[in-house]
Amino acid sequence: MMARRPARTRKQFHQQPMAGADYWPPIMVLLTSFMALWPVISFRGWWPDLALLVLIAWRLQRPLAFKPWFAPVAGIFNDLVSGHPIGLSVFTFSLAMIAAELIERRRQWQDYATEWLVASILIAISEMVQWQVARLGGADLPVAAMGVPILVSVLLFPLIATLVRWTDAIRLRSR
Repeated sequence: MMARRPARTRKQFHQQPMAGADYWPPIMVLLTSFMALWPVISFRGWWPDLALLVLIAWRLQRPLAFKPWFAPVAGIFNDLVSGHPIGLSVFTFSLAMIAAELIERRRQWQDYATEWLVASILIAISEMVQWQVARLGGADLPVAAMGVPILVSVLLFPLIATLVRWTDAIRLRSR
């Protein structure tokens, strides 16, 4: 006599992602571009580029969340919404995605500390590129002016990464 398999529960039948789950990461990146429109008054540029932080968090959390062409599209959208020079976010978003891909191929394990370190490096490189573009545009900014935006972005990244993990868990939860 054969052993009887236990009956499946309702939850086991519905283990697929939610409808439209593939669109959540790109939509989340595009929506965070609008955070640059918040009326924050500051004499120094300490406000982080939240769209870049969300893009990096999604890329480190789910490497296949974005198509290869998404970074330039999100970058041009971010440039148009936030008022950056056209092409700045295109370059920094694409650079972050390419660098994350190269680092991921070399890395043998993934944990919280390495993810934060990779994100910190990508954020610092992005801020340096933005600083250099501002200098080429005629702004007289000392190198020390990059310290605060980098620090704020690096310290904010764990919160963004936690939000992305929480959103990822919701979108992959059963219906």
